[in-house]
Amino acid sequence: MKKLDSSDSHVIDKDPVKEKEKLKPPPLYNVFILNDAVSSVYVVIMVVRRVFNKTPEEAERITIEAHKHGKALAGVYAKDIAESKVVQVAELAKANGAPQLTALAEQQ
Repeated sequence: MKKLDSSDSHVIDKDPVKEKEKLKPPPLYNVFILNDAVSSVYVVIMVVRRVFNKTPEEAERITIEAHKHGKALAGVYAKDIAESKVVQVAELAKANGAPQLTALAEQQ
């Protein structure tokens, strides 16, 4: 068996623990429910409950906040999950006669 030395190209000289410490978590994205003049409160609450797994009380609070302020935070996710939530909301809203109800924004 050949003895390895530092000249071997496959020898790793980096400390994996230190390398791991350098990794940053992925950026997070806010998914907002938007107010509109078309969607009923009941459809919005249903969408929020199903897509964001909120309790009836949480879904109602988010819906009322969106109605009063134009938008409300429904959840914070990694980019791919946030984008998936936006698609799920769009599909469910469309199936219930409502327009697109979400906006996505990277957290600062």
